[in-house]
Amino acid sequence: MAFAPYYGGLTQWDRSFVSRRLDELVEAATISGEAIVSATGYLGGDVAGVRRVEALLHQERVDPDFTVRVLSCGGWIDSLSSDEYLRLLSAIAGPKFEHAAAVIDIFGMWQHGRRPIEGTLAEFAWRCLESGPTVTTNEGYYCDELAAQLARSNPERGLKLLENLLTQPYESERWDPLARYGEGKFWSAILQGDRQRALRLVLSLAQGNAVRQFHISWNLQELLDQERDAAILIAFALEGERQAELVSSSITAGRSGFWPIALRIISAYPNSDRIQGALAGAAEHLGLVISGPLSMHYEARRKEVERVRADPTTLSAAEPWLQRLENYFRERSERELLAELEEKVNDLRRIVEDAAAPERIWAITTLLRLGRLEDVLTFMSRKDMIKILPKLQIPTENKRRIRRILNAKV
Repeated sequence: MAFAPYYGGLTQWDRSFVSRRLDELVEAATISGEAIVSATGYLGGDVAGVRRVEALLHQERVDPDFTVRVLSCGGWIDSLSSDEYLRLLSAIAGPKFEHAAAVIDIFGMWQHGRRPIEGTLAEFAWRCLESGPTVTTNEGYYCDELAAQLARSNPERGLKLLENLLTQPYESERWDPLARYGEGKFWSAILQGDRQRALRLVLSLAQGNAVRQFHISWNLQELLDQERDAAILIAFALEGERQAELVSSSITAGRSGFWPIALRIISAYPNSDRIQGALAGAAEHLGLVISGPLSMHYEARRKEVERVRADPTTLSAAEPWLQRLENYFRERSERELLAELEEKVNDLRRIVEDAAAPERIWAITTLLRLGRLEDVLTFMSRKDMIKILPKLQIPTENKRRIRRILNAKV
């Protein structure tokens, strides 16, 4: 469309004339609102431009999202005062804040210019966030940035915003302040204000219904600092079995600090199948990305449990659960190893063939113990097998038998 660039060019010669002409075109309603907003974008921000855009928005002649895309560019808002900016945002948001996400998007440019958000402008920003807008990924980023800035100045309202958002009916596109892979700046700001109160608030809200519990516990696996928050989490878990189950679903062995919390909970509730199951899943790294062969993953988990059991500080009440967990990981690692062998998984071949791979000895030892010598020999030569035999953790008699078989085949 040549309309906007044409008037943009005229601006260099007579900006006042262009501004007046655009106002006349708004009155005449003969030109599309998008064209007038686009032309206004060439003029730079001023009160006349704000009034012009405001009129078009009130007349529903231009889309608020389109308006934000145009006026977010080129530093258009940089010359506006806070009052002028607030007037523009109010027009974009709509009377019921139905376009709050678009407002939050353009707030990002205000923050980028390090302009203050205070007074009536801050109040308006709070109300936009409190409306619980549905957002795109970029808008979610700006929500997080804006909420973090506001919460640092008003921690109490930040906690109320957190509670308000987490108690809204779940919608996948609604801004989520606990988003698992979000920036987490708002959450960090809330924790800085009152860490214990924030954690207890979120954990308490998670008990509201099953959907909310799953949503919050799933995200907390990424957000919790398990070492720093251990005392808070344990204290909450000891208040009742339901609380303990929630904490058990919110922690993971994929991050440091898991075992002291898990063992304390297990010792307090040794007969709860639900708690033990949740903690077993956390020890298994359920919900986390696992790289490499599953057999190696489960063997690593078994060794981890073995180390915990050998630690003299481990509570004896947790021993039965740890024993069952170690047995489960051992059985699962062997089952996965055989499945990978049958399916000719490339990662398994790479590990067995790699003399430097730390899992190599375990894989070969396990396959031999399961009577799969011929399968091992598909990965390595008999000569290499004879060399590695002394390093394998199998009975001496078995090593002799295998050596005889290998020598007989040479």
